[in-house]
Amino acid sequence: MATYATTVPTSLADQLVTLTNLNSSVQNNVTGASTGKIWEIEGDATTSGGIPIYVKIADASSATVGSTRPDLTLYFPPNEVSCYVFAEGHAYSSGVSLWAGTLPDDLVSTQLPTGFTLKIVAS
Repeated sequence: MATYATTVPTSLADQLVTLTNLNSSVQNNVTGASTGKIWEIEGDATTSGGIPIYVKIADASSATVGSTRPDLTLYFPPNEVSCYVFAEGHAYSSGVSLWAGTLPDDLVSTQLPTGFTLKIVAS
């Protein structure tokens, strides 16, 4: 078996955003940029007490629960750490605003168990 090593000419992403105790309140423009790509999202629902968590992500500098429709809704199974990888990057053009809930409905806000952590790798 051969081993090959190559040099990576540029970095894939330039920031890691960590949100602890994410809940149903909107976190506006978490990357601080208006344009870019999301490469990976990891959610830690190990303390969810058996409750699934849905993270809603809007391509917007700000959002309002109940009226802003998310561009992505990601499911995080209870009591697990889950990861979504976007091979080509999920592009955004206005910012990244997000919130979480225990139901998949886009416009419903529900209180989450404490301790849900979300990490976003973005450029």
